[in-house]
Amino acid sequence: MFSLPLIPSFRYSVETVIDTIVKGLKKGNECAELLHFALLLTVQIGEAQEPWASLHPLLNQLSADPAASPSERAAACQALGICSFIQAEDPQDLVEVMVHLEKLLHSKDLRIVTAAVKSWSLLLTAAPAAIVSTLTSSLVPTLNKLLESVEIEVRIASGQSIALLVNLIHEI
Repeated sequence: MFSLPLIPSFRYSVETVIDTIVKGLKKGNECAELLHFALLLTVQIGEAQEPWASLHPLLNQLSADPAASPSERAAACQALGICSFIQAEDPQDLVEVMVHLEKLLHSKDLRIVTAAVKSWSLLLTAAPAAIVSTLTSSLVPTLNKLLESVEIEVRIASGQSIALLVNLIHEI
């Protein structure tokens, strides 16, 4: 597998690559592709904090931006969830991202809702046990309502989240 130790000079270029991604996202150029590249970069470098500090505020902003296209917002939700899962070291960071994603569950576009539910569920698996019960009590009514959606992807994501919640609560 391709990894950073095989390319030592890449470590020194990470900041340049991240700056290019951030500038491209701010300009609105090919956001979906840049978000996928940011995900790949995050997975490649692992828990290093360089991308997180730069990308986190931008992903929050893009995922909630009503001027952005729904596909870009959904991609930002996905990137926010995965990057947070990999790079957030502080449980409070995870909770903040989860609260942000929870707000997006009320979006009119079902692609955004689906991406937010999936990302929220991913982060729930990394959340501390003490926080799980607090977060779940506020979200269960919303997930139940999403089970009645006309879009099958939303129903599947909501059902999977509910199943995950049940399993996590039983483990506590």
